[in-house]
Amino acid sequence: MANFGVMAKLATIGKRWMGRFTDILMWLTAGLCAIVALPVAIALFLVLHLIRLTIPSFPYIRRVASWIRRSSVRVFAIIGAHRRPWIWVALVFPVMAAVVALLLGPATNWLLGSGVSKIKEEDKRELVINGARQTLLAAAAGTAAVTTLVFTSLAYSLSHKNHIIDRLEKARTNLTSAAAASDRDRLLSVYTLEGIMRTSPGERIAIMNILANFIRLRAGTPSPHTPSTSPAADIQAALAALGNWSNRSKSDLDLRNINLTHADFRSKNFKTTDFSGSNLQDAKFDNAELREVIFRGSLSRASFRNSDLRGAKFEAVRVIDSPFSNAKLGRVTLRGNMSGANFSRAKMKSASLEGSMQGTDFTGVDLRKSTLKGNVEDANFRGADLRGADLTGLYGLSRDQLQVANVNEKTALPRYLRP
Repeated sequence: MANFGVMAKLATIGKRWMGRFTDILMWLTAGLCAIVALPVAIALFLVLHLIRLTIPSFPYIRRVASWIRRSSVRVFAIIGAHRRPWIWVALVFPVMAAVVALLLGPATNWLLGSGVSKIKEEDKRELVINGARQTLLAAAAGTAAVTTLVFTSLAYSLSHKNHIIDRLEKARTNLTSAAAASDRDRLLSVYTLEGIMRTSPGERIAIMNILANFIRLRAGTPSPHTPSTSPAADIQAALAALGNWSNRSKSDLDLRNINLTHADFRSKNFKTTDFSGSNLQDAKFDNAELREVIFRGSLSRASFRNSDLRGAKFEAVRVIDSPFSNAKLGRVTLRGNMSGANFSRAKMKSASLEGSMQGTDFTGVDLRKSTLKGNVEDANFRGADLRGADLTGLYGLSRDQLQVANVNEKTALPRYLRP
């Protein structure tokens, strides 16, 4: 019995000192965790990034989260953590040890408080402490799982971004060094850039500028000696890519001073594009979205059937024999040579037309509140709606032309036709 009592006393003393040694070890590990500050910064970045996504109404939080995110990505890129797995091992294992030590020691004591010391029976006290530790470890495991998932997503995002940059740079090189790349390489580069625009909205404006510069370099500037031929396949593919994605960016396209004869813009979106100085003879704009575009130059025989040209500006243009049937031309400004153009059944309310309109077809056109100036000799106004239109600047207009049109007392006629 005496030996048993001595052994029990020694066990109690050993347990007490072991507990003190464990507490010291836990606090040392916690100090190591404080030294490893990078994971803390990354965790803060994750929290702020989630806040930035879920609460977009706070611009300050969004700016802070964006800055931390950019800084974390730069740190990852500098240390090469996404390419050197041993760096992750060197960072993760000390952090894991520190977290476990904190959970089993100070965190458990803080969670239980001083109430656990009041439990007399040692078995019950140990049971309460172990339950608290198990709860903390389970919560930590769940947090670690979510954090691992977010880290994996971040690493994939960084790797994907680098891959996009590599593809973008290679395609840009093929398009800008047109003499070195083959036709096939240029065509594949255009398709590559369009694919990047589809998956990376942040790169769309830069890619659209690359494609516009490529078209300008490849097609050349308008010249009287330039043959009127259809554009090459890579040029047409670049135009199609711009037309497919220009409506999803906030940047206006610049396609000025380019030779684009016979180009195909059908059913594409080129809203607010500037075509000033470009040769667009025989181009096809049928069913295209062309609101507020700017044209200045030759558009002879260019087709605009069923296109949306509301608010567009045609300055010093030649649209000889160009069909505009069923087009939307409200508030359009058209100055130039329109001889032989076909505007039948077009909607041209509040439009401004000035120039030669000899032989122009205005059959069934809505010209209410529009202003017309110029020569309309032999123009066809059958069924045209001229109510409220200003025709005082026209010459060559006859009463026979007005008899087949729809006019009212608000229609302003030329002086020589007034009663």
